[in-house]
Amino acid sequence: SSGFVINDDTCSARDNFDDSSGCWDANADHAYRLYLREGESVTIRYQTHDECWSSSSWYGTLKIFETGGCDDLTCGTKVYCDYNERDQTATYTAPRDGWIIIVADGSHASDDEGDYTLTVRLTCNAAGCEC
Repeated sequence: SSGFVINDDTCSARDNFDDSSGCWDANADHAYRLYLREGESVTIRYQTHDECWSSSSWYGTLKIFETGGCDDLTCGTKVYCDYNERDQTATYTAPRDGWIIIVADGSHASDDEGDYTLTVRLTCNAAGCEC
């Protein structure tokens, strides 16, 4: 009921999700995959804390990609992107069974990487779907 909480940092992460289509992101990122059934929803909160090499705060970009269905593991369609935030929340409802990819990223090219908290809360259609 309280969701799954990830406390991590992007200090040594790679830049695997560089996006230049109207939603600023840059530098190191982490990606997480979650399976949802049609009609299930997920609420994601992304909070950034201290930068890697200082105690200054940094700005994050949160992205959600959906796949084409159950057997598709690619980052198909970007359905959400919000950037330049320190604390943001997004809700996504699955239009069909399949995977979503959640990307915790930085917003600026030079210094947006560091500690973060990602909280993911799934609302199921069937009892016991959460692991």
